[in-house]
Amino acid sequence: MKTSVAALRLASLLALGAIPAFAASPATAQSASIVASASPDGSVPYPLDKVAVSTADLGQFPYVMLPDGYEPMNRPQLQGVGHFPFWTGTGFHWVEGKVWFTSIEQLEGTSFSRFGLTQQIEAELQKFGAVKVAKGKIPSALAHALPDDITVDMNEALGDIYNNPVETWVIRRNDRAIWIHFTASSAMATLTVVETGA
Repeated sequence: MKTSVAALRLASLLALGAIPAFAASPATAQSASIVASASPDGSVPYPLDKVAVSTADLGQFPYVMLPDGYEPMNRPQLQGVGHFPFWTGTGFHWVEGKVWFTSIEQLEGTSFSRFGLTQQIEAELQKFGAVKVAKGKIPSALAHALPDDITVDMNEALGDIYNNPVETWVIRRNDRAIWIHFTASSAMATLTVVETGA
């Protein structure tokens, strides 16, 4: 009985404006939207069927060549089977398949240009019929919530997503899809390619 009386009193106070009703902040609303659209494993589905099929000649995996003046910072890594979270603009779309990744630096005697490298990588991807899925900064809370097998074991594949915007591209083929993650700072860049199984 006491609980019912208390509930009625609270409802009356709210109706009279004695207790303010707080609306969700834009950030909270965005997070709720992301969670609502995610699948049980935390992945946000991406409508790949809306992407045109590319018939361009891709060459050999990982397909994307580094432009003149740039080289891998360390030996590029190749995983026969792995997974990676690709930013879609609203959440992460997890992709499983063959994984290749590397950090990128300028050749000795040249200067690193984030703008120039980004333009050249984008031109290379467009030549393959790639579609840009997203470009922008990943919300800090979501970036820091990624699991250790990505943030620790594949840190070089992730790059500095905490301080720099990322680009996500996808190339759709009849029998598979190739996903590309790219991010650059003022001194280096990261390129990750995942190809789904045929």
